[in-house]
Amino acid sequence: MPSAPALLARRRARPVTVDSVEELSPGLRLVTFTGEPLSGTPWTPGCAVGIRVGRRVTRHYTVAEVAGGGSRLGIVFQLHRGDGPGTRWARSLAAGDRVALLGPRRLSRCRRGLAYFLVGDASAVGLFQSLAESVPASAEVCGVIEVPAEDLDGASLLVPGVTVVASAGRPGEALLARLREERVPVGAVAHLAGHVRTVRRARRYLRGRRGPGLPRAEVVTRAFWTGR
Repeated sequence: MPSAPALLARRRARPVTVDSVEELSPGLRLVTFTGEPLSGTPWTPGCAVGIRVGRRVTRHYTVAEVAGGGSRLGIVFQLHRGDGPGTRWARSLAAGDRVALLGPRRLSRCRRGLAYFLVGDASAVGLFQSLAESVPASAEVCGVIEVPAEDLDGASLLVPGVTVVASAGRPGEALLARLREERVPVGAVAHLAGHVRTVRRARRYLRGRRGPGLPRAEVVTRAFWTGR
């Protein structure tokens, strides 16, 4: 059971400052925040923080990088082509800005394996970066990520070893086509995240007879968004 300080830390806003903003690609932005270390709360791969991005509007973002016991956090923001509150807020960030974070909360579990097979889209890049950087050096990290064409280089930089393909047509079409060509290492745990329908179809393939036939326990899923 979490300690009392940990429970309070999850419920209270934590002030941080934007330390740096790095434009990885037109649609991916790495923002580093600094603040006092959050004692009593474990920072685990896949944890997320809540941020109020507008009046009565809160978004949850996966923490991609953690240092100094939580005194330094990196979050990869996906800048959508639309003008939603999250994208508008992320575009406005600049060094020196003050932000209040809620959390962390563990939204995705990291199951250990001999290898890690990552499948998802641009919304999962931060999660996959945190997973890839937390695994043993001897573990193989591979898989497929689908992103807009202009973000190929940015995603490849954050998750080396994973095949990155340009989106085409409906969400997940390019990813699922490439997935059937990828080799899944023996002993791999598959982490699937992103578009809900794509996650379901990828899970069905990875666990099915026409795919590698992974056991249910070796396929971890996390849906981030819906849509056609």
